[in-house]
Amino acid sequence: MSGTSAGDERGPESAADEQVIDAAKVPGGIGVLDAGLVGMLVLYGVPASQATAATVVCHGIALWVPAMWGTLAFLLLQRSRGQPTGLRPPREERARLRRERRARRVKP
Repeated sequence: MSGTSAGDERGPESAADEQVIDAAKVPGGIGVLDAGLVGMLVLYGVPASQATAATVVCHGIALWVPAMWGTLAFLLLQRSRGQPTGLRPPREERARLRRERRARRVKP
């Protein structure tokens, strides 16, 4: 049975819609998303242990890759904190400024 009563006029697509809405109520879809992904993989013939491992790897990648990029961006932005933001000067001016800085470092 699809979980609907005999007198219910709704089709299976309505039941699926309700399940999606119920999953959205769980913070981050934790548990519901995992069970759905494992269940889908098992339905396609993947052994349950491999489906569970694939789900854990998928969540690991989904968590750690953005976290690494975010950490890198945070550290780079911390280095420039307090400096005014503006447009990058033209290449010739940057080269001139580099030469001036080098000249100041060389003089005792």
